[in-house]
Amino acid sequence: MIDVQQLRALVELSRRGTVSAAAKALGYSQSTVSHQLAALSRATGAVLLTRAGRGVRLTEEGRALAARGQEVVDLLERTEREAVA
Repeated sequence: MIDVQQLRALVELSRRGTVSAAAKALGYSQSTVSHQLAALSRATGAVLLTRAGRGVRLTEEGRALAARGQEVVDLLERTEREAVA
């Protein structure tokens, strides 16, 4: 099962380009984000990241899931705002 926090980690990685920047944006440690991304990869059965030097790069599957994940995150945020209003 895909966890929303895992999706958020992938979306932030896609936006910001590094695990470190994604972790900072989410208020998590790099280790936590790395674990979330690994768990998401296991949950989907897809290779979402590849090593690129000292960093990582999204695979085609990773980019596709990040795009869909952005839609999910946007919908959740909009739903939360409407529920509060």
